[in-house]
Amino acid sequence: MAGGAAARAPRARGRHDRATRCGGGSRRPCAGVGARRAPAHARAARPGARAARRGARGELAGGLRPLPGRGASGLRPHARARRAGGHRTRALAGRDCRGRAPRPRRARRAPRRTRCPRRGRGGGLPLRPFHGGRGGPLRPRPRSGPRGQRGIGLPRRLRRRGAAGQRALAGGGARALSHGLRRSDEVTKVEAKGGDPLGSRLGALAVLLYEGERPPARVNEATGGAAQRAVRLGDFRGKAGQQALLYGSGRTPRVMLVGLGPRKGAGAETVRRAVGEAVRLARRLELKSLGVLPPEKPARGLSAADAAGVVAEAAALAAYGWSLKTEEGGKKGGRRPAKGPELKVQVFAEGAAAKAAVRRAAAVAEGTNLARELGNLPGNLGTPTALAQAAQKEGRRAGFKVKVLLPADMKRLGMGGLLGVAKGSAEPPRFVHMEYSPRGAKGPPVVLVGKGLTFDSGGISIKPSDKMWDMKFDKCGGCAVIGALSAVARAKLPLRVVGLVPSTENMPGGRATKPGDVLTALNGKTIEVQNTDAEGRLILADALAYAERLKPAAIVDFATLTGAVMVALGDQRAGVMGTDEGLCEALRKAGEASGERVWPLPLDEGYGDYVKSAVADVKNLGKGRLAGSISGGWFLRHFVPEGVPWAHVDIAGVAWNSSDPGKGYLGQGATGFGVRLAFEFLRARAEA
Repeated sequence: MAGGAAARAPRARGRHDRATRCGGGSRRPCAGVGARRAPAHARAARPGARAARRGARGELAGGLRPLPGRGASGLRPHARARRAGGHRTRALAGRDCRGRAPRPRRARRAPRRTRCPRRGRGGGLPLRPFHGGRGGPLRPRPRSGPRGQRGIGLPRRLRRRGAAGQRALAGGGARALSHGLRRSDEVTKVEAKGGDPLGSRLGALAVLLYEGERPPARVNEATGGAAQRAVRLGDFRGKAGQQALLYGSGRTPRVMLVGLGPRKGAGAETVRRAVGEAVRLARRLELKSLGVLPPEKPARGLSAADAAGVVAEAAALAAYGWSLKTEEGGKKGGRRPAKGPELKVQVFAEGAAAKAAVRRAAAVAEGTNLARELGNLPGNLGTPTALAQAAQKEGRRAGFKVKVLLPADMKRLGMGGLLGVAKGSAEPPRFVHMEYSPRGAKGPPVVLVGKGLTFDSGGISIKPSDKMWDMKFDKCGGCAVIGALSAVARAKLPLRVVGLVPSTENMPGGRATKPGDVLTALNGKTIEVQNTDAEGRLILADALAYAERLKPAAIVDFATLTGAVMVALGDQRAGVMGTDEGLCEALRKAGEASGERVWPLPLDEGYGDYVKSAVADVKNLGKGRLAGSISGGWFLRHFVPEGVPWAHVDIAGVAWNSSDPGKGYLGQGATGFGVRLAFEFLRARAEA
């Protein structure tokens, strides 16, 4: 070199050649795994290089051997690295700063050849991502599931685990169904029985009497004449809601006299309320069994068999109870879900027709109580995933097929309304497709559509905080459709029925849809979102458009759509409107027979101007406070398949009871409105 000064050569950099803290605790450069040997001229110019070479041969200067664990310089490996200026030497090449040999690396496994659901077999073919759960790509879906049902789009790793895997997918939502809640059919048993009512071993016998009617002689005899004395003294007159509890001898120690009110004008609803009062009294007394003796002369428009069915239905509905309360007595001294007392109800009726009516009524009541159970779930438990899983479970129990669409499926189909509402929520949306096709049934199906909004905060157009907790009931339309499919399948109606439930949350997240955004629905129409709190019609739009591919005979949708219908009809009736007057009239008659009454609202052409938009095909908001419920119906009409009879049932005023409204067989909470209405409508259609 010029001037006799040895210029320092640039050192070779390796993987660990950086000023960072290494395994030895120092921040000096580390000669780590895979270090490269420096060139010869660089090694010669480095101080300590010759000593390092001697150390590699196991010698010290003067021919001495090094101490154990020390190199040619007599220092430990880490100290030698510091003294050598951190340069890599032969002694430390391939080792860390402590002189430890590297661990052998595990060979990477070759990617497994997969089967792409769309492209067939082939290695390395990409699978579309799974956006609906906690991880991983979506595995190929099997062509068939349990009992011939189609796959629901879950990853195979979760599908193999069964219920545990589904709970992992749903997060906390699936725990709602395993919280210890018992279904209504597991708590209340309803059956028909003949023979002497007082000859059975019962906790009590309820006798239904009209105003001014005397109790049967057999009942008066069993109570030692107390029943007749109560009537003669005026303690019991048979007025609606009146009760008298009497004690006697025999196998049935208690007799309840329950009033029906005047015979004139009494109908099925009168009987339901009276039975509900009797069941409530039995619950308060903590009885395990109750017998009900229907009136000797049935109410107006009812046969003896129909009266027995009405009594059985009301008993099962009145016995339903729901809570998440706990009690002492759990494992290891903890708490457990509280359990209510079981109640067995026997309806005394003679004949095969009466027994068939009781079995049919029990199926309807079970479907209604299922809808009530799902509707009562709070938002953190009744998530869209949990709702879809409940439909799958009920499909296996009752015997109908269930297919669940995931967000990727919705995106592929173009469900812009449903995906637009779901953008603000951390819970993934679900689209539940249920189908009941009995053997021998012909013709196109009747499609039931239900709004399954598991919680509605209003989105960016947020609701007031007061009573927002009741917005867990915004899914009651979808719950009613699930319950209706259950009732139809259990009663084995000879009719094809399809249920569609779009389900999501409406939350004000950072990615939520904003007022003024424009969405594109499944049928290609654009929607201007003027108010994000009018979200139910957005998800129903995609469901109604989806129904076109099913070629339906008729479409009926149930939704807690508008508060305007509560202003118009209160909490006594639901509003119904549609494109076919015959369909609306059939629903009105079914409502009168089932106790879930509806009232027709107009859908004139002039109301269509209320939802016209200046920037899109339609807007999701009407004309201020004018005809809010009708405006919502007109919006939905834009997405109904051409030429298909359609009816919209707005159940916002009747879907739940904030307090007991005086209907003896329906208490506080979700009412399951829509299940009995839909079943009666479908039964009449099947028998026509």
